[in-house]
Amino acid sequence: MKKNDFVSKNPYLCKKDFYITELHMGSDGLEDISDYKGPYNTLKSAQVAFKKFICADKFLNHWEYSIRGKNHQVCSVDGKSTYNTIFYPDGTLSKYK
Repeated sequence: MKKNDFVSKNPYLCKKDFYITELHMGSDGLEDISDYKGPYNTLKSAQVAFKKFICADKFLNHWEYSIRGKNHQVCSVDGKSTYNTIFYPDGTLSKYK
């Protein structure tokens, strides 16, 4: 068993590194994920790779992929609460450029 096999089975155990992850959506929401590229040492390098490999490929839908890393807290949209997530901004929104 390789190290990456263990990480992809439980993505919440990831303590460092970032991965470009394919999201497998079902009728009830997110059902499974699989690592597409990575690991990357920094979020910035993962965002650059996301643009290079996902956004530049006309056969891939960028909304079916995300950047995954260690668990962190994010403010909700209304700004009144926080929640934990393993997903990071991919850098494609103008807000994050």
